[in-house]
Amino acid sequence: MTDMILQDNGQDLRLFNCEKIVKCFILFDPSYIGYDQPPLIKPNEITEQNFELANKYMRAWIPGPAKQEALRRANQIRNTLVQILADCSLLDEGWENVTRERLRAVFETIFCPPIHRIHFAAATKLLHKNRPHLIPIMDSRVGGHFRARNAGPKNVDNLMRAIDKFRGEMSDHSQELECIRNNLQDVGITLSLVRIFDILWWARLANDFEDNLRQQLLG
Repeated sequence: MTDMILQDNGQDLRLFNCEKIVKCFILFDPSYIGYDQPPLIKPNEITEQNFELANKYMRAWIPGPAKQEALRRANQIRNTLVQILADCSLLDEGWENVTRERLRAVFETIFCPPIHRIHFAAATKLLHKNRPHLIPIMDSRVGGHFRARNAGPKNVDNLMRAIDKFRGEMSDHSQELECIRNNLQDVGITLSLVRIFDILWWARLANDFEDNLRQQLLG
């Protein structure tokens, strides 16, 4: 059982039994079975499978025209993804000098020029599956907390600053996250450190999650 103290606007937010929080998330949200577990057939490419998983299980709500435009950029996306190792972690050394710029190049293929209806949440839900140890999911809750805002031509700058902040907080809790991951693996749950941290923040920020969690903790 691992506890963690997160920071929100200078206030301490204590999470008790983080393993139980993740298990509760898996129980009430279909994304673990449908999205996190299935491997991508082509991890260096954006394919129909990315859109199927993101739309069906992650509520990405990417419409047909936006999907077709993204697929037209598949070669550009592949050329940038292959520059990043499949198991590259957000906590690896070399983030500032190498990995950050390579990840930025991936996002530039989508946001420069932007694709209508593919915002930060949708883009990170698509691409997290390609690099699950590197790309956090910046949805309206987690992305909002880390100030990932879609803002015109500076989209990529805003997103990368949010990921920098996510990485900094993740690094502060790296030991707890390793412990949580190991404890989850012992009961057959496999998730990356990035996804675990994302789930913990999502659960903390979700208004309706605490009631479900409280019931599970009492059970």
